[in-house]
Amino acid sequence: MLRLASRTLLVLSFAAMPLVLSGQQTSEKTFPAPAVGVSSAGLRQTAENYWQWRLAESPELATRIGRTDHNNRWRDLSKGARQRARVAREEFLQQVLYVGVGNLTAAEHLTVALLEHELRTALEVEPYQELIENVSQADGLHNQVFSVVDQMPARTVRDYENIVARLRALPLYVDQSIELLREQLAARHAQPAIVVNLMLDQVVAQASAPPESSPLLAAFSTFPSEIPLTEQNRLRSDARTAFTQDFVPSWKRLEAFLRDTYLKQARADVGVNSLPEGNQGYAALIRHFTTTRTAASAIHQLGVQEVARIESEMAQVARDAGFTGTVAEFERRLGSDPAMHFSTQEEMLQYARDVL
Repeated sequence: MLRLASRTLLVLSFAAMPLVLSGQQTSEKTFPAPAVGVSSAGLRQTAENYWQWRLAESPELATRIGRTDHNNRWRDLSKGARQRARVAREEFLQQVLYVGVGNLTAAEHLTVALLEHELRTALEVEPYQELIENVSQADGLHNQVFSVVDQMPARTVRDYENIVARLRALPLYVDQSIELLREQLAARHAQPAIVVNLMLDQVVAQASAPPESSPLLAAFSTFPSEIPLTEQNRLRSDARTAFTQDFVPSWKRLEAFLRDTYLKQARADVGVNSLPEGNQGYAALIRHFTTTRTAASAIHQLGVQEVARIESEMAQVARDAGFTGTVAEFERRLGSDPAMHFSTQEEMLQYARDVL
């Protein structure tokens, strides 16, 4: 949850950034100098350029925030594209550092700090983040594809054609992903075997589903009434063809690679610190996902303390309820109490509405 929440907050911060900057008033106090000059304009332009580059470089991100400009393609995962992206981030970082020492308002200095953090940690964590995101039963390149397609709009003919285009682009996307995974294996960067096996099960299940029941084609089960029937039939046929001729063979190749190549080199240990320079990578991931430089041992100790605090409060709740056993026994008792379970779907939904 922490990783997802931090990523979402960062995305939303940059999504709003151009609006925040463009709304700055020249009367706002600036420092170190008492006037807004080229630095403010330069920062505004740098932030806007960076955000537009991020959307183009990561079409999946654009889809997630509701931008449809790049909905017909996936991120270019080729080695050359990844190298160009790294160079671009380094250049954006230099631009941010250049304008960051000039005449800026307090809000603009905060923008500089956010941009610098985003760019520095992205460069620092790149090899480790690509590892844990591409081979994972939680995220994984396979689940990312399903998640992004699920978030794509399905209102116009163009929307449906974009889904078909992305399905047709999966062979290249999977081939590039496999080459990236080969690079990681060569660097002795591999995920644990337990993770690989869980991902394998999911890949097999996804490829085994018939077209009519696959989430990838869910949008094609119904169409807006504005789309003519002839277009509906064409789009549905195109989607089914892309599913059987592009998606399924791609997933079969991914499955074969994971089973025959990757799994044989997977780690026995689960900790990131078992990777080459793993402790350094773990520290980088902490900075990326928590925005702090707190040591891993301190974060662990904080977790231990929080568990103890929560269990102490739970023990007090149990005593207040007249229960004299342990917290674990109290939990088991609650779990077996019919009064603690929902009896209908509507009751469950109403509870969720009340919480919201």
